[in-house]
Amino acid sequence: MITATFARNEIEPLLNVLIQQLATEGRSTERAIYSHIQKGLQSAQYERELTQSLKNLYSTIYVGFNLSDEAVILLERILQKVNNVTALMNRRPTSLH
Repeated sequence: MITATFARNEIEPLLNVLIQQLATEGRSTERAIYSHIQKGLQSAQYERELTQSLKNLYSTIYVGFNLSDEAVILLERILQKVNNVTALMNRRPTSLH
């Protein structure tokens, strides 16, 4: 089982960079959405509280934002991190008998 702190440490640095990139590009709607997701990550104390923020990150790829190449690269890296975190969350401990 992973901790919320571990998930934040994996995802939040790149999410911060993405939010800054969107601010630089003047993409206020996209910036607001990713900032909202970031707040959800920051407030999560337990693994189960991360679920909605991780789902929201995944769902943004289907919204149809017209992101810059730099923002797309950042988002792809974030989603790779989310995949890793999700895989760890879904891993079940093996019992030894």
